[in-house]
Amino acid sequence: MNGENLKPYQFDKQTASEQREIAKKGGQASGAARRKKRDMKKLLETLLDDKIKDKDGNEYTREVAMALTLVSIALDKKDKKCLEAQRLILKITGQDQSTEDKKKTKLILKQLEKDIELTQKKIDNADW
Repeated sequence: MNGENLKPYQFDKQTASEQREIAKKGGQASGAARRKKRDMKKLLETLLDDKIKDKDGNEYTREVAMALTLVSIALDKKDKKCLEAQRLILKITGQDQSTEDKKKTKLILKQLEKDIELTQKKIDNADW
C-alpha cells in the first residue's frame, strides 16, 4: 500500500454521530465476516464427516482419508512435499515449536555457551 492512497480519518474532528456511523458499519462488517467464517467451518465439518470408500471397499470419513494421505506423503522421501507434510503433522498435533519458543531456546543456548566459556576460563586459570 502506498501512503498517498490512505485517507486520514481524524476521528477527533468528526461529530459523535459520524463516529457512531463508522463504528456501526465496522461492527456490521465484522459480524458478516464472523458469520461467513462460521458457515464455512460448518460446511467443511459436514464434508469431512461424510463417508467414502476406497478401491478395496473400506469405508472411511473424508477426515481419516485426508489424514492417511498426509501421513503417506510425509513418509514418502521421494515426494517433494515430504518435509512440508511432516511439519504440518507436527503443527496439527501440537508438537511444533512456536517462533517464541525457538527464540527462548536460542537465548538459553547462548547463555549456556557463555557459562561453559566462563567455567573453562576458571578451570584454565585455576592453580591445581
